[in-house]
Amino acid sequence: MVNVTAANSAGTGYLQANPAGATGAVHSTVNYTSASASANTAIVPLGTNGEIQVFTNGAVNIIVDVVGYITDGTAADTTTGLFRAITPGRAYDTRVPSPTPFAANEVRVVQLTGLVAPVVPAGAAGVSANLTVVNPGTNGFLKAYPNAEPSTSSLNFAAGKTVANGALLGLSGTGTVSLKMSGPGNVIVDINGYFLA
Repeated sequence: MVNVTAANSAGTGYLQANPAGATGAVHSTVNYTSASASANTAIVPLGTNGEIQVFTNGAVNIIVDVVGYITDGTAADTTTGLFRAITPGRAYDTRVPSPTPFAANEVRVVQLTGLVAPVVPAGAAGVSANLTVVNPGTNGFLKAYPNAEPSTSSLNFAAGKTVANGALLGLSGTGTVSLKMSGPGNVIVDINGYFLA
């Protein structure tokens, strides 16, 4: 499971993430423009030597962040890390009930377990979420993380553009996630499932 980012492109284009050695792909993993960095979370099977390959049809910098992995049928039976789908629901929205947008470089700790809806039980190890930044004031990024701030971003955005990205988020021991915005704007967190600890 990877977050693939296209950055500093010379124009419009696309990226394809595939198992190493694969040929004939007809899909795009990320579509990008020169306006800002673009990212997408994807599940990519591993190919030769446990590697993936990324193709681009234009000049662009490519960033691949590994966010997790899925075992196959040879793994020992266990419920640890088991995914449970839920009815998707909105867990956090800075626009309601009264607008409280992020300031530049602000960090907020958001509770994602124990909510009435969406229902993520206490003790969950992580969530599958859709992160959205609405009407940001500048180009920038959003980071979502359980404990220590990572060097990677979860979503990249351009000034004034609403942008969304799927994310797999680990939770802190108390069921929270920290959100950090590099620029001002609103943030929405929608959850569609969780992982057992």
